[in-house]
Amino acid sequence: MKKLLSIIIPTFNAEKTIQTAIASLLKIKNQNLIEIIIVNDFSTDNTFKILNNYSDHIKILNLDKNVGCGLARNKGVKIAIGQYISFLDADDIYLLNDLSFFNDLVSKTHSDLYLFNHKINSDDENIKLKFQNNNYELFNIEFKQNPNLIKERPCWSIIYKKNYLLENKIFFKRSHWEDIDFVLEALCNSKKITNVNINIIEYNKLSKNTISGKIKNLDDLNLIYDQFIQSYSHVSKYKDSSEKVYNIIIAFNFVKFIYLLKENINDLNKVKNLEKFFNLIRDHQITNEIFLNEENEGIAYSKIKNLTFLYYIINNYNFNIFKNAINQELPKRMLEIFFENAFLKNYLKNNIDCLKYFETSHISNLLSFNTGNLKKIFIHIGLPKTGTSAIQNFLYNERTELKNYGILYPETITSFNFDRSRKITLTKDPNNFFDHNYLADIQNYPNINHDVFYNKLATEILENNNCENLILSAENLYFANDKLLFKLKNLFKNLDIKIIFTKRNYYEWLDSYYYEKIYSGRETNGFSYFFNELLRNNFLPFDKITSRWKRIFGSENFLETYYEDENYIANILTLFQIPLKKIEQYEYNLVNNIKKSPIKISVISNFNLLNSNLNFYDFIIKKKSFLKKINKLKSHNMNFTFINKKIINSNTYKFLGNCKIPQNKEFIETDEMTILTKEHKKNDFLNPKKNEFIYKFLYFIKRIILSNRYLYVFCLKIISLISLNPRLSGYLYRIIYSIR
Repeated sequence: MKKLLSIIIPTFNAEKTIQTAIASLLKIKNQNLIEIIIVNDFSTDNTFKILNNYSDHIKILNLDKNVGCGLARNKGVKIAIGQYISFLDADDIYLLNDLSFFNDLVSKTHSDLYLFNHKINSDDENIKLKFQNNNYELFNIEFKQNPNLIKERPCWSIIYKKNYLLENKIFFKRSHWEDIDFVLEALCNSKKITNVNINIIEYNKLSKNTISGKIKNLDDLNLIYDQFIQSYSHVSKYKDSSEKVYNIIIAFNFVKFIYLLKENINDLNKVKNLEKFFNLIRDHQITNEIFLNEENEGIAYSKIKNLTFLYYIINNYNFNIFKNAINQELPKRMLEIFFENAFLKNYLKNNIDCLKYFETSHISNLLSFNTGNLKKIFIHIGLPKTGTSAIQNFLYNERTELKNYGILYPETITSFNFDRSRKITLTKDPNNFFDHNYLADIQNYPNINHDVFYNKLATEILENNNCENLILSAENLYFANDKLLFKLKNLFKNLDIKIIFTKRNYYEWLDSYYYEKIYSGRETNGFSYFFNELLRNNFLPFDKITSRWKRIFGSENFLETYYEDENYIANILTLFQIPLKKIEQYEYNLVNNIKKSPIKISVISNFNLLNSNLNFYDFIIKKKSFLKKINKLKSHNMNFTFINKKIINSNTYKFLGNCKIPQNKEFIETDEMTILTKEHKKNDFLNPKKNEFIYKFLYFIKRIILSNRYLYVFCLKIISLISLNPRLSGYLYRIIYSIR
């Protein structure tokens, strides 16, 4: 009896994973449509015994010698009775649990190949599947019309028509490293492809030790070399009809070669063998411009950076120089030669971390940037809620007069001169002015040519030749990556560079930043979610980020100020070497004046959540009207904030241990947030202020509410709804604060 689908699993010593793989197949509802074939590739562990337990449900083919994954699949195809063939590795999971849709799809399309997506189980969060098609199904595609289909296309992500494979004599040609040319040949010969936007396999990247694995000997390298030759042979046939396919394979093979060389560069025998790969790649070249395009689109699961730079070297220099590049030992003098190539010069200017491939990162003349008569540069970095905006506001308003003292706070690079800043002024009040400069956003747009920015900065420096000191200030510079830091260091290599950072008590900063996020509309979740996002994005601990600046610019040039100091802004302005008489004119201006009451913050949070579907500008317009209304709520003396008990647990977050925050009944946990009042230092926080029955009774109720997280959240929501009405909120305040 013919089957719709034969699913073939080659397995070798897979006793730990094979049962999970089989179980994922036995969950398929349409067992009458499938055939499960296990090709036992001469396993020497308990795989054979385990497979016998499933003999009633699967077809088992036991081989009398080990032939490897690719050839084992061939043997499975030979005995398969299904119209279509699907592959599964013994340590992966099949995700299709109902084949009714596939049965219908086949009856409609009769395609040679059906391409699916897949999931990846990996400890590397950066690995994500790219090039997924947004359409649910695309019928009757020809490969040359959509060559990107080959990218990240393992053989088990395709279901093949069996007769198509047999008629075109498409089979695996080797035991290991077998996928690429098999998939390429299958795609290139196909007339009809259907692309299905459904996951078919969960690929377990953590346990790839059953059949394939790392290179162990020269025979392994020879197998891969054979695969290179086969793939070049296939794509050369299609170069005229599909140049894109050719470019993709050339780029992909180059990336694989880089991995091979990096893994084996200390093994002289293997490196010598890899030299023939080098020559093969040079015989199949594409231009650097085309390669750069393939790199930007994404090549396989590559995490190697600066591939275009390395590709330039392999095409223009010998194998020894290429090895020196991999070992980061290129001579400094080669930069001058590289700059003779216009393409590479531009590439290096936008990818300054290529300096790591040279003997020293202290490269002079990397970029032509005239610093005029400057002698010092102060780079003021920060994080939200450390007064950065207030300082920039002062610098901006005083910039004209500061020039008279030889201090330049450049106007050309402020965010108002660049479309990408996305900053807006919420009111017409000049004191409510954001002046975070363009430097802060550069790292978010790595593919944008930033020369226009640096050129404007250089021009303004030269136009103000009387200035010896330059100030750059941007809060997001705190999170800048090594690439940008090295670029800044190189731009101002001849200057005395000082880095100024404002440090703030973790506890106070978390509280203030969470409030700011709610107020601005960027946070509608509870504090636990907010805090864990900070950890995940490396906002905390501060030392984790600042150590990068110290490493690149030197600890002696890293100056810390403390937000808790009474005159901390004056201290920073003093570090900028601004004259004292100008500093004395400074007046601190709050960006907003919404007081931190639990009711107001809860109401704002609800507003943000209810209006999260609005675009940014509509949200701001509606928010301004809303804030006018909420400001009518009567103020009170209690200064509440929301905080979560977990953040002050020094056992969980050890870096908070230095804050010496007491942990006791004063911190009352709820599902979303906890009220912490300024009265937390007093021992009678939960005791009535007056020794009368009514106050004792009200405090008894208060204790019950605060001790039950669900009751507390419910009451808070009721309070929030009532407080939207100014008149009702007035009565509400009287009730709540009468028991203070």
